[in-house]
Amino acid sequence: MASNTELKDFLFRVKNVIATVEESTGFDTLDPTSKNILEYVARAELEEREIFVADVIRHRDLGSVANLHGRLSALVQMGWLTLLPEPSDGRRKRVILAQPARSAYNKMSTKLENALKPRD
Repeated sequence: MASNTELKDFLFRVKNVIATVEESTGFDTLDPTSKNILEYVARAELEEREIFVADVIRHRDLGSVANLHGRLSALVQMGWLTLLPEPSDGRRKRVILAQPARSAYNKMSTKLENALKPRD
C-alpha cells in the first residue's frame, strides 16, 4: 500500500500534468461548462457513441438550454467542436471533437500515462 507521502506526490504530479496540458492547449481559457461539454463529447467518442446537439442540450447536468446552445456555438467558433449534418436528416447535427480538442486529449492522456508510471 502506498504511503501518504507517495500518494501526495502522485496527486501532485497528476495535477501538474493536467495544469500544464490545459495551459499549453488553451483548455485553461475555457469556462467549466465548456470543459464539461468537451468531456461529454470526448467520452461519447471514446465509447463509440454518436451524439447530437439535442443530446447535449438535453443533458441537464451540463447547464440550461440557452446556456448550452451558446456554449456549443462558441466551442464550434473556437475550433474545439465540429457539427456534422446527419445524412438522413440534415436538421440533426452530430457533435464531434475538432482536431485541436482531439490533440489536447491525446496529449493529456500521454502525459498522464507517463506521470502514472512508478518512479524508480
